[in-house]
Amino acid sequence: MLFITINKKKLKTIKYIVFIVILLILAMVIIKLLSGDKPATNDNIEYAHYSNDDVKIKFEYPDDWEVDIKDIAGDEILFHIGFHSPDDRGNGFIQIWAKCDYDTLISYIEGNSVDNKIVLMEKKKINLDGNKGYMYFYKKNENMAKDALFSKGEKVIRVFMSVREDWDEKHNMIFNHILDTLSIG
Repeated sequence: MLFITINKKKLKTIKYIVFIVILLILAMVIIKLLSGDKPATNDNIEYAHYSNDDVKIKFEYPDDWEVDIKDIAGDEILFHIGFHSPDDRGNGFIQIWAKCDYDTLISYIEGNSVDNKIVLMEKKKINLDGNKGYMYFYKKNENMAKDALFSKGEKVIRVFMSVREDWDEKHNMIFNHILDTLSIG
């Protein structure tokens, strides 16, 4: 039979080392929890309100993002407002189209998918404020994008958002929040 004998002094030193290592690991875990990134939730994102009484549009966007109305010449696009993140990693727009065939816009997106200009990752039916449409999630070059198109009377509403590199949960929540708060009279 083999007996291992440990000096009491060495045993006491080993206990102190194990205790110190456990304390260091615990401290690192606590520091990581307290200083780590919070998971993306709408509670972590502050939103600003945009409204324009002339075109009867309202929506919310992240308050650190910039918005700008662009006057786009032509009879097709009645209203265009763009928005982008401070680092320009995320950007998008909301457009109100007139004299536009809804099916033509759908064909444009799906046609680009067939022509390999975009990689269509998801297509689903949506219903915004009683108006039926489609939402597309696709990749074009290094960008990931979501594009929601729906008809409202004789107009077509387009909500677009693109992100350089990977589309993450935070951008998904931002896009969905813009859609959820969008109201067009």
